[in-house]
Amino acid sequence: MNALEKRKPVGWEDKTLKQMLIESKELFEKTGRYYGIKGLKLKNEDPLKYERLYSRLRGMMVASREAALRVSASPIVKELGELCFALYTPDGDSVVLSTGIIVHVHTMSMAIKWMIENDYENDPGFDPGDIFGNNDPLIGNAHTADVQSLTPVFYRDEVIGWVGAVTHVMDCGGVDAGGLPITTINRFGDGLYLSCEKVGMEWKLRKDYEIRCDRNLRFPLFWHLDEKARLAGSQIIHETLAGIIDEFGVDYYKRFVREVIEEGREIFTKRCVERLFPGTYCSVSFYEADQKDAPLQLIAAHDMLMHAPVKVEIKPDGGLKFSMNGANKWNYHPANCSISAMQGGFWVSITQMLAYDGKVNDGAYLATEQHYPYGSWANPDNPHVSTSATWGPLMSTFNNLFRSLSRSFFARGFREEIIAGYGSNTMCQLGGTDQYNRPLGIINFELSAAGCGARAVMDGLDTGYAVWNPEADQGNIEIWEMFMPKIYLGRNLTPDSAGLGKYRGGSGFHSVYCFWNSNNVEVVSAGPGKVFDNCGIFGGYPSARVMRHKEMVLNSNLRDIVAQLKPYPTQEGDPNQPDIITMLEGDKRILDRSIMHPIPMKTGDIFIQHYQGGPGYGDPIERDPEAVVHDLNNNTALERKAREVNGVTVWYDEQAKTWKHDPGKTKQLRTAIRAKRKQRGISVADWMKNEREKVLKKEFLEVIMSTYRESMTLSPEFAAEFKKFWELPDDFAF
Repeated sequence: MNALEKRKPVGWEDKTLKQMLIESKELFEKTGRYYGIKGLKLKNEDPLKYERLYSRLRGMMVASREAALRVSASPIVKELGELCFALYTPDGDSVVLSTGIIVHVHTMSMAIKWMIENDYENDPGFDPGDIFGNNDPLIGNAHTADVQSLTPVFYRDEVIGWVGAVTHVMDCGGVDAGGLPITTINRFGDGLYLSCEKVGMEWKLRKDYEIRCDRNLRFPLFWHLDEKARLAGSQIIHETLAGIIDEFGVDYYKRFVREVIEEGREIFTKRCVERLFPGTYCSVSFYEADQKDAPLQLIAAHDMLMHAPVKVEIKPDGGLKFSMNGANKWNYHPANCSISAMQGGFWVSITQMLAYDGKVNDGAYLATEQHYPYGSWANPDNPHVSTSATWGPLMSTFNNLFRSLSRSFFARGFREEIIAGYGSNTMCQLGGTDQYNRPLGIINFELSAAGCGARAVMDGLDTGYAVWNPEADQGNIEIWEMFMPKIYLGRNLTPDSAGLGKYRGGSGFHSVYCFWNSNNVEVVSAGPGKVFDNCGIFGGYPSARVMRHKEMVLNSNLRDIVAQLKPYPTQEGDPNQPDIITMLEGDKRILDRSIMHPIPMKTGDIFIQHYQGGPGYGDPIERDPEAVVHDLNNNTALERKAREVNGVTVWYDEQAKTWKHDPGKTKQLRTAIRAKRKQRGISVADWMKNEREKVLKKEFLEVIMSTYRESMTLSPEFAAEFKKFWELPDDFAF
């Protein structure tokens, strides 16, 4: 076809997909209902047929994902299930999805719409068997490690819909090995970018594309196998969907996909009316990028703070508005977020809090409003920002949403719906040479198992949560040892890593690694730092920080210890005197920062990686003493915290080899703790007065002042609220 010729439209009723997209937007803006649908005609006429079709589509998605998991050899996909499939309308709205990393259901929607808006229908065109690859966050994604395959589904001569598939890959060719480069300060170090590129036709990948991957990735085998998994599942969906449409009829299917999205919107709105108390809920958190003195360009080698203020407005009619007015400016670090990543994080949060049953699709997303200040780290105005490590601030931000909605649940009396939040996952990734003398680029995705936050009725799950994938898993040790030049000396729950409270958060864990059979390993680690980014709720404590725990012994004498049959370290032990520090000789280091930029390691070097626990719920001295004793006996707590924070007097029964508590002394201790609190406490009015003086005098570190300066510049509304709250003069500025 001549490049100047217009292709025949592939949308419904001889419309282009762009015309369909514009029509959908206009009808929603005019009516407030998806595609202007008033009344669920198909469901009302024959509810059994309607539900049967939905079940067939949902089953198709889940079955295809299970089949695809057997194709990939990547432990991230095969062991942990970092894979998701979603079915879309021709103009890019999600209809139904599989299990897995559901955060990407809306990011892939944005990528499809981006192609339509940029006239891909005419150039390069949409044809049966086309494969489009995307991992560009500024188009529709979270970060470069999440790679999408987008394929148009044709029925006869029309695009009946799209199939989206996404996996988290082992390595994306960035400046650091593994999927999350952290020494990058702009887009050009994030790795191999696919910006909605047509990478295949007639279900066959282009040779030049495969060569590009081979030459730009450290270990392209996993990339290719992940891609085969995505395409295998997508082909199954294409073939199955054709049979389903034949059975139900194409006209019925077309009406159904629009009705089911509108039903999803209605279900979500009704759930908000039923379970949320109208009002405005505010919460705030911060995420740090401590890059001072790091091996980076001067423009980036300083500490930065990301301000994540969240305001959630619940309306009586079920409307939900989410705003981040006050977020500060993007900066030269890898933790900036695209608006696509923010919307993906929002989507995965509301589907777990409010839209976890019924029809989970873009209807829930359409029932909400969101605002991210342009120019902020959550919506950059610079097309070259790095977004490789978005999940740090994303988790910090949406912990605020979890807490805000939980307060609203509480006001309505829905106690079982409440959750304090979750642990913000840390990460460890390796580069260099593996144990088979091959190029190494891998991230240890056991990070997908942090502690879950406490509920209002029970403790949080230990090592049982990742916000992006509700099916949290850490994978088997033996599998990780197959793919990395290291052996595990141990993997253990970390005592007192959970946020304490009436109900404690889930415990985090730590792994003790010994690098083996390679003298060329580069280790990178990053996670939450000095700032608490997952505060508890209703008096519950935040979980313990893990930033101090970058513990290692280089050039260790482990070989000698093993040869002498002496005990070797299998856990951290006392955090003040870790076992690897007390039991081993060598170059001992404990790094006091959240980001560990690349450190070379080799055979025999020891490293401990920590993963965070979840925040707590309620006053710790209201915790059942028996629950405190249970934690002590299960090595998830330490005696000092039990006594000082929970107010429980415990003692160790040497004969029974178990911890016990003294009810009488516990009552006395808790009475004393309450008295001490009252003695040291001050009124809110006095506290506000003291804090206001600090604000007026600007008694803050420069990194904090610059953060607020940016926030007030980008968001005049936030600046006005800040000045009003602290009763500051109109000309006040940091």
